[in-house]
Amino acid sequence: MTKKVKPAAPPVDSSTALQVRVALGESAVEAHARTMMSPVSNAAVSAYNFHPIRTGCDINGLVGEIAKQTKRVQDGDMSGPEAMLVSQAHALDVLFSSLAQKAASNMGAGYLQATEAYLRLALKAQSQCRTTIEALGELKHPRTATFIKQANIASQQQVNNADTRNSTHTGAQAGAREKDITPTNEQLTEDLNAPMDTRAASASICAHPDMETVGTVDRAKH
Repeated sequence: MTKKVKPAAPPVDSSTALQVRVALGESAVEAHARTMMSPVSNAAVSAYNFHPIRTGCDINGLVGEIAKQTKRVQDGDMSGPEAMLVSQAHALDVLFSSLAQKAASNMGAGYLQATEAYLRLALKAQSQCRTTIEALGELKHPRTATFIKQANIASQQQVNNADTRNSTHTGAQAGAREKDITPTNEQLTEDLNAPMDTRAASASICAHPDMETVGTVDRAKH
C-alpha cells in the first residue's frame, strides 16, 4: 500500500509579498492592522497592481520609495507634487486631444451617438486638466488669508432693551442720561412737559352758537 504524498505548496512570489514589520511592544495583530491602514502600503499595492511596467519591481521597494517621497513632502520639499501635477495635466491634455479626434472621425462617418459620447469624455478630460492646473497654481502661489480688525472707540455702550435700539454714549453723556424704562406703548398723561393729547375732550365755548350741542329735548333716548 503506497502512501499518498501531500503536494507541496506553490512557492510564494517574494515580489508580491508585503513585509509586515512588528515594532517594539507591538503584537502581530496590531502590526498587520497598522500595515493595512498605512497610506504608503495601500499606495504601493495599488501602484503595483495597476502599473503596466511592474516587471522586475518589488512591492516592498515601492513601499520604501513612496515613504521617501512622503518624507520629503513632510520636510517641505514640494517638487514631487509639483512634478506630479504637471505630468497629470499633460496626460489629461493628450487624452482630450485623442478623444476629440475620435469624435471628429465618428462625426465624419455619420455616427452622431458615438460622436456625442467621445465629445463628452473629451470635455471631461479638459475639465480635469483645468482643475489640475488650478491645483498647481494654488500649490505654487497659495492664497493668503486677510484678517480685518474692527476697533470700538466708544468708552461706554448702553443697550435699551425696552426700545430695542442700541445707543452709544461717552463719559458725561452716559452719566447724565438716566435709563429709560418707560414702555413705548404707554398712554400720554397730563404731567407737566408731556406732549399734548389732541384726542382729549375740550370744554364747550360760546364763540360759535350755531355749533353748540343740541339740547336734551331733541335727543334720542338711546
